[in-house]
Amino acid sequence: MEKLIQLNILDGGSKSREEDKIMKREKKTKKDLSRRDFIKGTAMGAGTMALAALGTRGAKAFPVTELPSRWDYEVDMLIIGAGGAGLMAAIEAHDQGAKVLIVEMQETPYFSESSNCGGCAGIPRNDLQIAEGILDDSPDLLFEDMMRVGRYSNREANLRVYTDNVTEAYKRWTAHGAKPISHRYVGGHSRKRVLGYINRQVTDALYGQVKARRIPILFNTRAKCLVVDPQTWRVLGVEARKGVVPPYFEYEAGQKIFVRGNVTVLCTGGMCGSPEMLDRYSPRVGKFALAGPWIIRGVPEGFPERAIGLGDGYIMGMEIGADHTHMYSITTYTGVPHPDKPGYRAPIAVSIPGYTAGAIAVNKEGKRFIEEATSAPCDVGEGMLLQTGKTLFKVCDKTMYDKVTQSPEALSLLAQGKAYTWFGDTIEDVAGKAKVDPAGLRDTLQKWNSYVAQGNDADFGRPPEYMAKIETPPFIIQQNWLAPIHNSGGLVSNTRLQILDVNRKVIPGLYGAGEVVGGDSGEVYLTCTHWPCAMTLGYLVGKYFAIKEALGLE
Repeated sequence: MEKLIQLNILDGGSKSREEDKIMKREKKTKKDLSRRDFIKGTAMGAGTMALAALGTRGAKAFPVTELPSRWDYEVDMLIIGAGGAGLMAAIEAHDQGAKVLIVEMQETPYFSESSNCGGCAGIPRNDLQIAEGILDDSPDLLFEDMMRVGRYSNREANLRVYTDNVTEAYKRWTAHGAKPISHRYVGGHSRKRVLGYINRQVTDALYGQVKARRIPILFNTRAKCLVVDPQTWRVLGVEARKGVVPPYFEYEAGQKIFVRGNVTVLCTGGMCGSPEMLDRYSPRVGKFALAGPWIIRGVPEGFPERAIGLGDGYIMGMEIGADHTHMYSITTYTGVPHPDKPGYRAPIAVSIPGYTAGAIAVNKEGKRFIEEATSAPCDVGEGMLLQTGKTLFKVCDKTMYDKVTQSPEALSLLAQGKAYTWFGDTIEDVAGKAKVDPAGLRDTLQKWNSYVAQGNDADFGRPPEYMAKIETPPFIIQQNWLAPIHNSGGLVSNTRLQILDVNRKVIPGLYGAGEVVGGDSGEVYLTCTHWPCAMTLGYLVGKYFAIKEALGLE
């Protein structure tokens, strides 16, 4: 932690040179904010204040709800969200003597974004990497990889907090019982460092630690807004609704409660489950993107369907003047629509051989547009956004396809014609079904097969070991659209994870960890870093950054 602590002393909540590079921020009107009861009145008193001008020098955070006559719960550290960040923060704070309470909208932690992502973590100097004799990896290399993929637009000081401490956090969650099952190379990373996990088992381990410590969680409780002291401008806690239910968790369905914390830590995840939020803050993809998965694999059976990642933390923070950054930056994965809810990504899809197995990606004209195999997956998605219709088509043949095992759900989708996957005995046949230009696709495949024979991808330089001929019918095409899982934007924090207002001043008593904090990934997310980042920031905020304030020691 030496490097980290030194960074925090230099930062201390003041504006750093890097923090002066403020991204353009969307203007919000009173009408925009009324959806969250932003203005409850214009009179002073009863804990309600008129809106201060956000752009005025010296403007402070402002309360958005009345001060309660009594608090239903009072704790040292109030954590909003029971995902990876929230669970890690709770464990660390509890172990240092803090009284902790978690408020969670869902009825289980298994619907968190951490519990439902890909389960991969790019960690330098991890145990499996070292066991394989890979000794030249480092936090600096991970930092450079994330800067490169992020188009060098990352908030560098915050990124350093993550890259310099992810290995320490990894050792901690491993000690809690969250252990990897695989180790592999993933495109975009300069070293083989990606650990594979079964997310459900990670949640089992962390939730088990929370239960063993008897840390209380208020499930089915949705935080509505932050409560702010009108005299000191300090965040005192939250107004929440207890008893909300899926799939939409309407506030009106719950009972109003007030929870006070010496510190409040937002661990609310992102906004990729909300088509409205995607369209509002990332219009370049919002009208074309499939929102996050509607129903998620790996959760306990018997729970009704719902979306995750509704953007609550962003709205709560912005309501009291928190700044935001990189909100347009969405993880540009690709996927197919849900067969019954077309605005959402399908949780179960027909498996298509990957690019490293020899498949290629083409646009509607039948042309390749990127080196697919070693590019970061989000780079492929970024390239797709520049193509006609903002879509791509994966192409393979029978030889590749037969090596893939389809799930019963996928076979059912194929039988119903809901898989966005087509088969054809000729290139013209399958191209016609997928509405891809047949002449363009034939020309592309002829060139591709010649490149495979020569061992040289003359167009984009794919390594020979990831090339294979596409020549055995039936030919298969699967159409993909943008399917964001995470967003790289969020509220602005300093390197102690204290949330900052629009003048880059600390909002007292308010911290953030995980996807709610933005900018460390830059414009494009490096695959296999979002989930471990949430876990790491949760660990740091609970163990180092917020604990003294939570215990009343500063």
